[in-house]
Amino acid sequence: MLLGTCFHPSLLIMDEPFAGIDPISREDVLDLILEITEQDRWTVLLASHDMVEVERIADRLLVMDRGALIRDTDPERLQREVCRVYLSLKEPLIPEFSQDYAVDVIRSENSLQFTHTRFNDNSEETLAADFPGASIQISSLSLTQAFISLVQTSPGKGARQ
Repeated sequence: MLLGTCFHPSLLIMDEPFAGIDPISREDVLDLILEITEQDRWTVLLASHDMVEVERIADRLLVMDRGALIRDTDPERLQREVCRVYLSLKEPLIPEFSQDYAVDVIRSENSLQFTHTRFNDNSEETLAADFPGASIQISSLSLTQAFISLVQTSPGKGARQ
């Protein structure tokens, strides 16, 4: 990796740079990436499954599943769009709850929990209209949890089962 940075390219492509290295070296690589992008204004294209490290350095995310792009966003926006919803219902939940944006659904007679994969400025209002009188709580997810939820709702999800 050091050899690749010697020539000061405007684009540095890194595939799993944190794989198989010890924690001290991992921090050194991370510090180098952050220094390169902040001081020299390089673009770093980083392919990684390590969402903890991605969260620390990425300002743009391309979420892929089986070679298909399923989301192009930034980390903060992804964490706003993919969140956990908790509904305490006034009336028992009779109809089956099934929405294409909802995964990890847990329901009981008077409560409903799910991960919303397309939450936006209107979502809470829509939920309030769909579930009158319900108490609504929204919780953010880690990037790892958000990634897993997106992959669970991607078109090719059945291939994993």
